[in-house]
Amino acid sequence: MNKKEKQQIKYAKSLYDNGADFLKRPYFSVSALITKDGLVLLGRRKNTYASGCWHIPGGHVNPGELIKDALVREIFEETRIKRKDFKIKELAGIRETLKQPHHIELIYRVELLRNIKKIEIGEPEKCEGWKWFNIKKLPSPFIPAMASVWKKIKKKYGLPNSRPKNCRCEL
Repeated sequence: MNKKEKQQIKYAKSLYDNGADFLKRPYFSVSALITKDGLVLLGRRKNTYASGCWHIPGGHVNPGELIKDALVREIFEETRIKRKDFKIKELAGIRETLKQPHHIELIYRVELLRNIKKIEIGEPEKCEGWKWFNIKKLPSPFIPAMASVWKKIKKKYGLPNSRPKNCRCEL
């Protein structure tokens, strides 16, 4: 197990109260591809896995929590965007990693219903800030774990298959 994998396991274990049980079951998370008028909302990570990389809002699903409730909670926790301000459109992609920890991530396309120019930073200890980008011109570096999903999403929505300069992942 390399250093990066150890960091991921440590981070994922920290999300559970009982870390001893963690490796015995899959870890579920949700992410939101928030769009508005051809733009996508991305945040720059800090002080956590893939620090310095761009990412979409998301996080773990709590035990006993419905998937869409977790998505709504994560969007609000990270961006302060309220449920009344967006519509969950469809499941845009699924990412699964069988390495320990077994991780299943559901990525939903979410449409913003009103124009919010400045997005709040709900977790300033983990995110430098949120910005809107043209969905055809993504910034770099992008979070490595999302590479395979972005490739599928770009194909699904007819987006260019080129990757941003200096990107540490393959799109």
